[in-house]
Amino acid sequence: MEIFRDKRPSTLADESVGSFFSRRVDPRIANNLVSALMHGIYAGDVWQLSVKSLFPLPWYYEGQEGSIARGLYERTLRPAGAPFVMMPVRDRDMVMDFKNQNLEPGFERSLAACSVFSFRNGIQQLVDRLAETVQKNGQITIKLNTPVKHLEMEGDSRKKVKVRIYCPMDQYSKTD
Repeated sequence: MEIFRDKRPSTLADESVGSFFSRRVDPRIANNLVSALMHGIYAGDVWQLSVKSLFPLPWYYEGQEGSIARGLYERTLRPAGAPFVMMPVRDRDMVMDFKNQNLEPGFERSLAACSVFSFRNGIQQLVDRLAETVQKNGQITIKLNTPVKHLEMEGDSRKKVKVRIYCPMDQYSKTD
């Protein structure tokens, strides 16, 4: 049914991923499938992430052809000689810049054997190591799942930070 939905207003310069997929497909798809995908890849909220940045081709197809499905159809079965858009110009330029880069021979050999870069124990390894390093400092307290209301530098030294947190139990703010 996506092909029969109204095209976005010409004044709309960008919108959230959630808004786009709710409008083009169905809010349930945006809230469940697309949201899970974006949380897994970007650890981000679909209602805050830019569709124009993360899904440039569907955004482009809707703008040019009125729908994603029509855009895919038109671009796949285009007349001979018509331009075929595979990616936005900025992405094409970035790829071309990378192709013209000279890498160190050892690094290039390492890359040849890799298809994906990752951490041995997942991305959580990065967070765990950061927390471990910060805790060794001895002057820092880590509080998880604690909403911060306000941050400010304490004194003239600029070496201490005053953190004001919200405590829902007693409805008062506390400073640590």
